[in-house]
Amino acid sequence: MEKILIVGGYGKVGRIIARELSKSQEDPVVVAGRDYGKAKTLSNELNNAVTPLLLNIDDFAEYKNRIKDVKLVIMCIDQENTEFVEWCFDRGIHYVDITASSEFLSKVELLNQKAKLSESTAILSVGLSPGVTNLLAKLCKIRVPELRYLDIFVLLSAGEKHGSAAIRWMLENINSQFLVMENGRPKQVGSFREKKRTIFSDERNERTAYRFSFSDQWVIAKTLTIDSVSTWISLNYSFLMWAIYWMRKSGVSKLLNLGIIKWICLHLLTLFRFGSERFAVKVSAGVSEEEGYIYECALVGNGEAVITGLVTAEVARRIMHSSFSPGVFHIEELFDPLEFIESIGGYEVQEKQLDQH
Repeated sequence: MEKILIVGGYGKVGRIIARELSKSQEDPVVVAGRDYGKAKTLSNELNNAVTPLLLNIDDFAEYKNRIKDVKLVIMCIDQENTEFVEWCFDRGIHYVDITASSEFLSKVELLNQKAKLSESTAILSVGLSPGVTNLLAKLCKIRVPELRYLDIFVLLSAGEKHGSAAIRWMLENINSQFLVMENGRPKQVGSFREKKRTIFSDERNERTAYRFSFSDQWVIAKTLTIDSVSTWISLNYSFLMWAIYWMRKSGVSKLLNLGIIKWICLHLLTLFRFGSERFAVKVSAGVSEEEGYIYECALVGNGEAVITGLVTAEVARRIMHSSFSPGVFHIEELFDPLEFIESIGGYEVQEKQLDQH
């Protein structure tokens, strides 16, 4: 019987995916990673509904012998190269990745022809941002076909006890320079260099959101053919958000390039929680920045890891039991936004037509 292999399946998001997919016992689930003890512990917690596996994807000799009868790989850890992805494609294995790394996603996109030749389907941009934000952007495009301007606002929880990988990713990107599309042309910008004010759908007061290097803004500009797309981040603990902005503006954030400073920050942010576990995403769309927004859609919930896990599990179920064209795709290229979000349950998309300025 063909299996689902979750690499990093005992991590913050991976265990949610494993728990969700093991409920039906329809498809055998294997939880894999470098720490067999953690994989075994999760298996015990789930009453042996998943199988633990010791696996190091950086060791070709190891994984080529350990991975057998797998139809789908779900990747929950970051990778530096595409060797493992290519190995999967060479064997006709389908692939889902929850990474938010623009650089890595671009590398996988280049494997589109290899995936097609091997009849493999790869789905990228799976999670909250990227993921749900991509779907909401597609909904904007459906509602306003002539749109040329899109802002994505992401309010993350400072109260959720994030996995260390997520925190490390944020710290590593505080000083990042990256490209966005503006008026149909690439423009280099920097994280936390610019800010905008916005009101999330279930709040009355404005929040400040800061430019950040989410991969969705670059992907959506290509897949949905939109001239200008930017993503802005805020935390539901405003003081922490302001402190990060001040660190960036003053240059203090450059100290994060020192390993010991980054380690201390990572350790502290992993230990402590601030505020609630609430998150929100909102996509505001218009024909141009000068004319303002004419439509927006939003979604709110609790626990970013939870919704990432639920979205990934739903994608996995569809790959296992539906037929998709081979190739490399982002989530918005394959699914209807409202139908997909409704299928994961517990979330409602809020839509709003806005008056033009």
